[in-house]
Amino acid sequence: MQSSTKPHALSAHTLIGSDVVNQDNEVLGEIIELMIHIASGRIEYVVFSLEPPSTAPRSTSNTLFAIPWQLLTFQPETANFALNVDRKVLKNAPRLDRNHWPAHLDPYWTIELSRYYSQSWIRVYP
Repeated sequence: MQSSTKPHALSAHTLIGSDVVNQDNEVLGEIIELMIHIASGRIEYVVFSLEPPSTAPRSTSNTLFAIPWQLLTFQPETANFALNVDRKVLKNAPRLDRNHWPAHLDPYWTIELSRYYSQSWIRVYP
């Protein structure tokens, strides 16, 4: 039997800290948290820290975004995640305040996040 090179499951520890790259394989930042839907047990969205412009550690970036899990594609050869949306999408995306995250029990917040990323003007790359 031949084994697959793509993992079917990864630990949360493996995912947190993973680089997020764009369609040109440029590092955009890193995953700093996973938000899991309690009822389904699925990852609902990830909290993504934008790469700071200086050489400061990424964890000091104050620019945080919630990215719907479905928009990320795992790249097993590099252990990175591809976020294949145009940079303009991130520039205008809703941000998270590092010290005041939205109420995670509020389903409307997640719905609004999904609506933003599913707008017809957002170019999602294959």
